[in-house]
Amino acid sequence: VHAKEDVSLRRRILESDPKNPLYKLELCRAYETEGDVLGGARGLNLGKQDEAMAAYRQGLDLIPPIAATDPLFERAERGKSVFYLKIADMEWRAGNTTTAIEGYQKGLNAAEELYNAFPNNTLLYGIYTAALNRIASAKGAIADYAAAEGYYKRSAALDDAALAADPNNQRAQASVSVTRKNLGDLYYYQLAKYPEALANYRRAEEMLSLVSRGDPGNIIWAQHLSEIEADEGSCLIAMDKKEEAKVASAKSLVLAKQVADWPGATGEQVYNYAWLAVTVDPGA
Repeated sequence: VHAKEDVSLRRRILESDPKNPLYKLELCRAYETEGDVLGGARGLNLGKQDEAMAAYRQGLDLIPPIAATDPLFERAERGKSVFYLKIADMEWRAGNTTTAIEGYQKGLNAAEELYNAFPNNTLLYGIYTAALNRIASAKGAIADYAAAEGYYKRSAALDDAALAADPNNQRAQASVSVTRKNLGDLYYYQLAKYPEALANYRRAEEMLSLVSRGDPGNIIWAQHLSEIEADEGSCLIAMDKKEEAKVASAKSLVLAKQVADWPGATGEQVYNYAWLAVTVDPGA
């Protein structure tokens, strides 16, 4: 209700000055939020996929052409990239694989071009790495593993460069944990390259541990950390390093139980502990 009211108010503002690019961009942002709530990016949404898609398309179509010298240029181009990616997500969920990958590519191209123009903008860095991870995941899902590996490595290189410039960059630390976890999964599940998978899982754990220490009340980080530690255990078992695997698996279970026992734990976090308890190495 609030999202729709925001759209309605923004429309009225735009009607007062139909050519105003700022008013158009504000309405675009309102459409994006409406799409997220209806059935898009948010973990909790109303499940109205068609309406969410319509909201995203309205927002994308409304973005005005803006000159590169205009202060609003970066915002407009960023909006295009985000809409491309969110629309592609919706296509992917609908089973439209080819259309989704084309959308991810458009989002990636827009994000890369904008990041190259504004390399010090951390928000654009986040969109760029997210786009790389999205298309990598899609390529992996259709068994184009070489392409998936290449996209993940591009994202990892961006993360490494960002951390080299600022080791305390929390956005980069979080991005490393996501990219390296994804790359580890590719090596473990699809390519059976267990040493490579373990190296990436350990890098993800290292960064996620830093992020968790910086935000100790965030149990989502702790949940993800327990999952990565379980992944390390699986790799070590596959490499016949059972004693090391027991240590990693035990750490995973202890942390997963702490998360599940947290007063604000969700059903997913309780399930995560239960799942790990029955799937990690029995000797752990």
